[in-house]
Amino acid sequence: YFIRARARNTPDGLLSAFSNELNVFTLANTPVSLSDDEVFLSSVTISWSAAGNPGNTPYEVTMSTDGFAADLSTPVAFTDGLFAPTTTFLSLQAGTTYSFRVRALNGNAIPSPFSQALTTVTVPAPLSGLAATAQGTSSITWTWNSSGAAARYRVHSASSGAQLADT
Repeated sequence: YFIRARARNTPDGLLSAFSNELNVFTLANTPVSLSDDEVFLSSVTISWSAAGNPGNTPYEVTMSTDGFAADLSTPVAFTDGLFAPTTTFLSLQAGTTYSFRVRALNGNAIPSPFSQALTTVTVPAPLSGLAATAQGTSSITWTWNSSGAAARYRVHSASSGAQLADT
């Protein structure tokens, strides 16, 4: 908004010259509805709703691997010129939990509050060292090297696709 003001003398209606012009922006809306659109081994693409902010609104994205308790980085700063409500992060660690949050900046350089955090896990790295040992005529012991943090391992038949084990 742009304003300028002038004074008026009540008895005779005389007006002063205009004051200097002042422009002030409303506060930016907090971005909402963060989503992880694409999650891969070493990258994540996130997007959000601009929540009514104009297309020339810059965004800042912070990232953490511990839910913003102590580990915090700002891979996208306001000065990087991110105006689209989406961005991709590259060179991430496989099988790692990442949290992201976003805020917007108004024309007077006042940031909005941070959005709700989005937490996602990158795809685990492929297993290595797969080996098998025959235990008898109808059993095999399978072993492999861990690919990092994993909640479970599912073993499937390469020929039929049937699940053989869930551990």
